[in-house]
Amino acid sequence: RDILKDGSPQNLAFLLLLDDYGIDASMHIERYIALVLYFATGGKYWSHDLGFLKHPSVCEWNDGTIGGLRCNQRGEIISIDTGDNNLTGTIPSEIFNLPSLEILELPNNELQGSIPSPFDGVKFEVGNLAVVDLSGNSLTGMLPEYLLGLKSMRTLRVGYNKLTGAIPHFQPLNGYLELHLNDNDLSGSIPKSINELSSLKTMNLTSNHLDGTIPLEIGQMTYLELLYLSNNPLSGPIPFQVQNLDFLKSIEIAYTNING
Repeated sequence: RDILKDGSPQNLAFLLLLDDYGIDASMHIERYIALVLYFATGGKYWSHDLGFLKHPSVCEWNDGTIGGLRCNQRGEIISIDTGDNNLTGTIPSEIFNLPSLEILELPNNELQGSIPSPFDGVKFEVGNLAVVDLSGNSLTGMLPEYLLGLKSMRTLRVGYNKLTGAIPHFQPLNGYLELHLNDNDLSGSIPKSINELSSLKTMNLTSNHLDGTIPLEIGQMTYLELLYLSNNPLSGPIPFQVQNLDFLKSIEIAYTNING
């Protein structure tokens, strides 16, 4: 429906795609999604154009260093980096239909709205997604549960937004190394399923509205090195199970009601 709506990012992307007679048909989906991203986030007003729209191949839509789009040898987009670039508007859900996408970095912009989630009739294809950085925007709504259940994920940064609601339960067999949910409006307790984050090294939950106690299951987070819990109404003692964490370097609990 959006593709038929005059002036929508999807409509603008589709119309521009119709003019690309010389583009390999197999690359139309990748190009369409890249165009939707451009129009949905005010590409005309980006601080740097990052080469967008300047080359027939989306694999050339970058600044020659790390900004912009990166592709694999098959010409499929594997990395999107448009951080610190005055992006506005909302994150288009189409991004999550890039089957080879590994890195999505959109930090320190002016993005609003919610983080896209799968919805009826649309299957998200993000089986390779390993790094997501959406920090430093004005995103609202709840943290989508699927982001905490992707086996490929290694790093999630969504700090310094306006996310609300509870932290979803963590799914088994995930490979998370870093989880940064700090400086939001998250509430409720820390899920007991925290023990599913057995590979996690850094967890940052600072400056939210989390209450309750630190789950005893923290003792099963074998590789945890850094735990940041400051500025939350958490209470109770630090579980003695933290003694099982051989790699733990620091726990920060300032401005909480935690004792011990």
